[in-house]
Amino acid sequence: MSNVMNEKHKIGLVTLYRENYGSILQCYSLKFFLNSLNNECDVLYLKDDENLFHLDVIKRKIRTLINIIFNPSFLRFLFFSKLGLNKRNLTKGSESKMDVFVDLFLQPKCVLSTDLKKKEWLNQYDNFVVGSDQIWNVCHIVKPFYFLQFAPRKKRIAVAVSFGISKIPWINQKNLRTALNGFDFISVREETGVEIVKKYSKANVCRVADPTFLYDADEWRDIAKNTKPIQKKYILFHFLNEPEQVAVESVKWLSEHLDLDVVAVGYWHKVLNTVDRINLKEEGPLGYASLIDNAEYILTDSFHTCLFSINFEKKFFVFSRRYVMLSQNSRIYDMLNRFALQDRLISDIENLKNKYLENLPKHVKNIIEKERADIRNFVKKSILKNS
Repeated sequence: MSNVMNEKHKIGLVTLYRENYGSILQCYSLKFFLNSLNNECDVLYLKDDENLFHLDVIKRKIRTLINIIFNPSFLRFLFFSKLGLNKRNLTKGSESKMDVFVDLFLQPKCVLSTDLKKKEWLNQYDNFVVGSDQIWNVCHIVKPFYFLQFAPRKKRIAVAVSFGISKIPWINQKNLRTALNGFDFISVREETGVEIVKKYSKANVCRVADPTFLYDADEWRDIAKNTKPIQKKYILFHFLNEPEQVAVESVKWLSEHLDLDVVAVGYWHKVLNTVDRINLKEEGPLGYASLIDNAEYILTDSFHTCLFSINFEKKFFVFSRRYVMLSQNSRIYDMLNRFALQDRLISDIENLKNKYLENLPKHVKNIIEKERADIRNFVKKSILKNS
């Protein structure tokens, strides 16, 4: 076994890594952890030719129409999207810093659909890994590339993949069943994902943590050591979508009650103009992680911001995401249940007032360590098994 580990392998990683701190950092985590196991990992992205692109657009429109007919919550999603209420207000400065990080550290490689059919291209990789994040979100269409259908079955590895939703649209169930049965073993990020895999395939399945848990708090601090922390104490406010009124009321109360400034990172929403003592920080991914680590409190609707808060053992509160398909919040609920932190989900400001002085319970540290050990072992064993 040690000889296999000492032999360098080339891995193609298919994942999501754009315009979102969490997506970028989960990709970073998985790529560099794979590299630490004596692999050479390439992040791959597919660029189709123009004809295939237009065909994909047509397919998406057809499925959107069918989804509207058979899935009422999808119509709600489209309605709020058209109103702009689903818009994620990522600032230009933050987006620019994300792009620099991606180019510098992730260095994604473009793949054409024609490459996927070439034996010489496929043979340069020993394994292909898909995951993590919501790469298997099949609200619109089941994309063969994201299910590694171009690769030989024995080279396919699924690491902490997420469906992002708890219910699969009727129109995509058949294609999903075919795609999932292309794997012998699948690891998913949420318990809802375990249920989906069992329902639609014969593949063996287990749940593991998000790849950001591959590194512990001190390792993340070392990775982000060149960032400049804010000297004053502050509350971090990080919302991908327009925050609910209860979130705005909560940050106002905390700021006034504790005499703390508020820092919004990456995203700016109009409602934040009503918050006193708030400043915007346009940061790259490592600056974002450092802001979480050094905050007194974190208020968020972000899945990965919750995970980093847990990893750093910070006081945090999470609020339901607005105007998205209802089942998308399932990943937040799943995560809170796993760490027995259901009381960190705030639906009323009185909940926050009753909890804001409490540190994370002691049991959380033990769960963190087990989660980390499980995903590390899964990745190592998967690479060994496929080598």
